[in-house]
Amino acid sequence: MIIPIVSESGKLPEWAIVELQGSLETYHPVVDPKAERFIGDLHYKQGDDNSAILIIGSHVLNGKEVTLSKPLGVLVKETGEPVPEDKKGEETNTRWIVKGVVRKKLIFKSRPKPIVTDLPKST
Repeated sequence: MIIPIVSESGKLPEWAIVELQGSLETYHPVVDPKAERFIGDLHYKQGDDNSAILIIGSHVLNGKEVTLSKPLGVLVKETGEPVPEDKKGEETNTRWIVKGVVRKKLIFKSRPKPIVTDLPKST
């Protein structure tokens, strides 16, 4: 059985994996798990190729960017109409669409550090 893998556009978008230790919790209920949500700000240190800083709320995480040894493909399964009984095993109506490629991973190994701001002194 041959399952076609196709790309919708010529140049694939490049994505990155963000690896965190622990879990992220939100105070807002998750209505749609596929909806886009703001998590934090990602910054790269100037002059340093692979150092990254992730700011989530009032915490900061320091990490680094690593190139994966083998790129990963981001695929979405698309199913068509069911295959008739007399043509089982010949062709399938399922295909995979390539949405992007992952070549880099951001690793944040250390625990988050709180961001402390200057508090006004009471007199």
